[in-house]
Amino acid sequence: MRQQPDIRINELSMDVGFNTPKYFTKCFKKEFGMLTSEYIEKLKNEGL
Repeated sequence: MRQQPDIRINELSMDVGFNTPKYFTKCFKKEFGMLTSEYIEKLKNEGL
């Protein structure tokens, strides 16, 4: 997400080995404490 902040979540989830974007999002939230969209917004606000 840092390298490609405009990547679609379904594409990203498949790229990192998840079968479904929904499960990727669930695991991401558990690991990072925020949704993928919140994380991307945070990166944009930090200028990364």
